[in-house]
Amino acid sequence: MNAIQSRATTLGGLFLTACFLVVAACGAPAAAPVESASTPGAHGASSGLYSFGGASKEALNLYRRGWREILLHGRWTEAERLYREAAAADPDFLIAKSVLARITTDSSERQALYEAVEARRDEVDDAGQLLLNTYQATLELFAMRERGESGSAEERTAMMHRAVEDYGAFLERYPNEWSVIIEYVEWVHALEGPQAALDAVESIQASRAQNIDFSYFPIHFEAELGHHERAAEMAEAFAQRIDIPDAPQPHFLSALLAFERGDFDEAESEASRALALDPRHLLAERLLRRAKEVKGN
Repeated sequence: MNAIQSRATTLGGLFLTACFLVVAACGAPAAAPVESASTPGAHGASSGLYSFGGASKEALNLYRRGWREILLHGRWTEAERLYREAAAADPDFLIAKSVLARITTDSSERQALYEAVEARRDEVDDAGQLLLNTYQATLELFAMRERGESGSAEERTAMMHRAVEDYGAFLERYPNEWSVIIEYVEWVHALEGPQAALDAVESIQASRAQNIDFSYFPIHFEAELGHHERAAEMAEAFAQRIDIPDAPQPHFLSALLAFERGDFDEAESEASRALALDPRHLLAERLLRRAKEVKGN
């Protein structure tokens, strides 16, 4: 495998990892200019926001802060803390437990959380089921990988098709659920590639009166298409709008763009900087490992 083929294979795997991990339905954080989930009476189909089966206000706030940390700041350690608090604040918040299962590094805890959700899954409404179809399936994939097994290419493709279909159906009912929007775009990318994902971003934005913050994902798509100068400009703007000093995400994004253009030394350096700020940044960890592997080849 040459360096270009290796790079394409690596980034495809990283993106699928993101799809498997960034799987939650949260309302818009402060940085995303859509209706705030904390607004009284905001939840429900009329607001475009999902109530998560009536999860408590405290739990929803913690949960949404967790996804802000992962998607915008890249602070995985802080996100895990917030998810744990959300699940503790509302033991009936099954979707929060499923998300926590994805981020924990304890395989026994992951399996226990998976089983706890499955045991009560019939309590979740039909909209929540559209999310849990993919959430629980990804945990099953994690378990298979830990056993040294892997599903067939046909099974993985079928999973991607179902994710795109289910997320699309969910967003028809709750169009303002911010991380579900991003997750939907991620799955489109995994299934159809970067141009289709950018087309989805454009289509979603055109249907909204206000701008949506798609985090760093459109920047990655542009770089994958070879639009490196545009991606670099977008990455600089992304870093400037991050509201937490020393957030890992700008460094991870720099590493990702360096990897796309074949600068593996820079990719290794920037991924290392991201991990120095948060050793739990799983995507930075995997990108660092792959940069070293490609250099070794």
